[in-house]
Amino acid sequence: MFALVLAAGCGGGDDDDSEPAAAPETNPPAASNTEAPETTDPGTEPETTTAPSETTEPTETTEPTETTETTEPSTSDGSSAPSDYTFEPPEEDKLLAPLFSGSTYALPAWMADELGLWEKYGLEVDYPLVASTQVIPLYLSGDVKFGALGGYTLLPIVRLGESVKAYGWFTNRFAYKFFADPEIQTAADLEGASIGISQPGGLPHAASLAVLETAGVDSESVTFVPLGSVGNIITSMISGQVDAGAFGTPYTVTAEEEGFNMLADLAQENIPFPGVAYLGNPEWVNENPNTAKAYLRGWLEALWIIFTDDQTAREVLAEYMELDIDADDALLTASIDELRAASEPPVPASADTSEELKQATLKAEELKGESIDGIDVNSIIPDRDLFQELDDEGFFAHLESTYGPLPAG
Repeated sequence: MFALVLAAGCGGGDDDDSEPAAAPETNPPAASNTEAPETTDPGTEPETTTAPSETTEPTETTEPTETTETTEPSTSDGSSAPSDYTFEPPEEDKLLAPLFSGSTYALPAWMADELGLWEKYGLEVDYPLVASTQVIPLYLSGDVKFGALGGYTLLPIVRLGESVKAYGWFTNRFAYKFFADPEIQTAADLEGASIGISQPGGLPHAASLAVLETAGVDSESVTFVPLGSVGNIITSMISGQVDAGAFGTPYTVTAEEEGFNMLADLAQENIPFPGVAYLGNPEWVNENPNTAKAYLRGWLEALWIIFTDDQTAREVLAEYMELDIDADDALLTASIDELRAASEPPVPASADTSEELKQATLKAEELKGESIDGIDVNSIIPDRDLFQELDDEGFFAHLESTYGPLPAG
C-alpha cells in the first residue's frame, strides 16, 4: 500500500488535476449573476467570465414544519417511480455551492440540475465554476456556507480561525495513472527523469510522489517541472520537454494513443486521499439543517444514479461536455469509470471511513510541512454526520428502492 501523499496549499487538492476533460464554455443555468472565473485548470489563474444572467424564479419557501413528498425524475428508460419518502423543506430555498472542477467530477451537479433533483427537494443551487484558489476566500466571506468543496481547504480554514466541518466525502481516492516515455520501462527506472506537474503540491505532484515512494526511488533524484495545468503535462511529454507525469482522463487516452508506458494505475492501489468533501459552516448547518440535507439529497441521488444507471450518466456527461455519445464512447466510459473509482459510494459514512480520512488529512498536512498542534481533527471530521441523519430518515433506502442497489464492491 502506498503511503498517502497529498496536494499542498490552497492551489492543491483537485485543481484541474482531477479533471478528466474540459467543460463547455457555458455554465449550466445559475440562480444568480455571480461572477466566477471559468477554468478547466483551477490550479492556474483563469479568465473571468460572468455566469448566465437569466435567473429562474425560486419556489416560495415552505415552512419547515411541513413535510414534502418526492416525485421521482425520469431516467434513461423513461421510468418514474412513485415515492412515499417525505422530508422537511429547506429553511433557505437558495444556496451558492461553486464547483472548482468543470469536468466529470462536476457530473453530480450537472445531473442534479438536469434531472431536477435539487428542485425536487425544494432547493435552487447556484454552482458557478471557480478556481480552486477562490474556495477559501469565498468560504471566509460567508458567501459559501455548504457544498462539495476541496478537502484540502479544511485545516487551512481552521488555521485562519474560522469554523468548518466535513460532513462526508465525495472523492476519497486517487484515480490517476502514471505514464512515462517508452524508454522508461518501470517506475524503478525514473531516477534522473523529469516529471511534469501542474504546480508544486498539486494532485499530479502528490500522485507522482506516491509512485516514486512505492518504487523506492528518492524524490530528490528526479526533477519536477511545474507546467501550470494537467493538460500541459501530456503536451510536454509529447514534445519531449518532460519524461513522465500523472493524470486522469482524457489525457490517459492520449497517452495510450501516443505509445507512452503506463507505469502505475493508482486507482488499483486504493490509496486514501482527501479530495472533495461536503464542507459546511457548522453554525449555519445547525440553523439550516434541512437546507444542507436538501443539497446532499440532490447530489447523492445524482451520484447513486451515476453508480446504477450507466446510460443516464453517459447522456448527461456527453451533453455537458459536448461529446458525441457514440463517437466518444471510449472517453465517456473511461471518465465515468474514473469518477466511480475515486468516489465514496453515496451511503452513510462509516466510522472506519471517517477515521481513515482523518488520518489521511493529518498525513497530508505532515507532507505539506504544516503543524497540526492544537487542532482537534475530530471536531472537523465528525464520526456521526448529516449522512446518518439522512439514513435515519430512510433516504438511502428510498434511493435503493427507486434505482436499485449499488453495485457490489
